[in-house]
Amino acid sequence: MAKDDCVKWVPSSHGALTAGAVRGGTSEDGEPLYIGRVQYGSDVINGKIHPSHGVCYIGVDIERAFENYEILVRQESPRIVTSNRGAEEPSSGYYS
Repeated sequence: MAKDDCVKWVPSSHGALTAGAVRGGTSEDGEPLYIGRVQYGSDVINGKIHPSHGVCYIGVDIERAFENYEILVRQESPRIVTSNRGAEEPSSGYYS
């Protein structure tokens, strides 16, 4: 699982993706699915964003579709300055 400071939730809708979207799986047709969440009543529930359907699906009693959702995105890794000669990228192993 990613560290909290490496990811953030970004508002989105209608199947739109954001740069750095975190992939969560693949549909039966081979389409990439992404991690999303929606407000459902007083709860926030994780789900799957199916871009070609234009929605985020959550499983509550039945599978429900929402056109407005938040998408989980990776934030840029901070650069670590090791000397005056430059910087190097941290090796986190969270995303490969």
